[in-house]
This record gives sequence, C-alpha cells and structure tokens, in this order.
Amino acid sequence: MKKQWLPAFGQMTYGIYVLTTRFDDAVNGMIASWVTQVSYAPP
Repeated sequence: MKKQWLPAFGQMTYGIYVLTTRFDDAVNGMIASWVTQVSYAPP
C-alpha cells in the first residue's frame, strides 16, 4: 500500500468500507457505509 493513503485510512471511522474493482485497465472504487455478504464461495 502506498504510504500516501495511510493518513486517509487513519481518519476513517469504523463501519466505512473502501470497495474497489478492476476490469482490464479500468479501475473503480467507492466508499460504502453499509455492506452485506452475498456468498460464501464467490466464483
């Protein structure tokens, strides 16, 4: 992890999640305050 991100993560409260995805060269991300598990064995 790049050290430039560490201060930002340290300021986040509990219950905030950073979700990321990648498809080919496209990288996307979002911050969510509520998530739920949908599978025990994703494909």
